[in-house]
Amino acid sequence: MNNNKIKNEIEKILDEKIVDNEKKFSKYKNWDSLLHMNLLVHLRDRFNIKTNFKNIKKIQNYASIMKLIKKNEIKKK
Repeated sequence: MNNNKIKNEIEKILDEKIVDNEKKFSKYKNWDSLLHMNLLVHLRDRFNIKTNFKNIKKIQNYASIMKLIKKNEIKKK
């Protein structure tokens, strides 16, 4: 999957542009627990990423999402 397409999807959820891939989601102005849950549901539905406690803790920024997506794609093969 195209990284720009993924970034655009995440930006729509955040309602903000991702300038720094390492910026923690908690630093975004609209970030709250509901937005976190929306992001988790999106990742589960769109990329078949399991939302277990281990993955929830790993999802801290855009870079961590990309790692999970790539790891998930490797497992599928």
